[in-house]
Amino acid sequence: MSSSDTAPSSSKPWIAAFASAIVPGIGQFIAGDSRRGRILMIVNVGILAVLFLFFRDKVTVLTHWIKPTSLTIMMVGNILLLGYRIWAADDAYRTAKGKQSRTGVSKSAATLIVATAALSFVLLVPSVVFGYYVVVQYDLITSVFSSSSATTTTVAATGDTT
Repeated sequence: MSSSDTAPSSSKPWIAAFASAIVPGIGQFIAGDSRRGRILMIVNVGILAVLFLFFRDKVTVLTHWIKPTSLTIMMVGNILLLGYRIWAADDAYRTAKGKQSRTGVSKSAATLIVATAALSFVLLVPSVVFGYYVVVQYDLITSVFSSSSATTTTVAATGDTT
């Protein structure tokens, strides 16, 4: 085996960052820090367990999706999850980069710019889309179920039919 076969993770900081952006912990395994990777995977399982605990049935999920306060909590949770994913991606990159600097491999500035833009896209697009839908849904729910608009609509509807 060549040295590149035995230590492939030391030359791939961007792959580690992308992997951790998608599933925090995977990039740490790629970077060679299996202890930190296991810890982040346990955190991921904990987050999923909490979600499954609170949203066991469809009625509960649907009930929470129409409450404005629940939408606000989901938006805050989405921002926290984005921060967690950014931190995990950055940690995986720095871990792999630290090993890379010891091996003497360097990258061009254009590669770094393209990789940073792609990583930002992978991290931000799902959160922005989710945030957009939460804001639109919140606006729709508050406008439809607002007591003043319901009274105005009823009066306007009865005025049009008489």
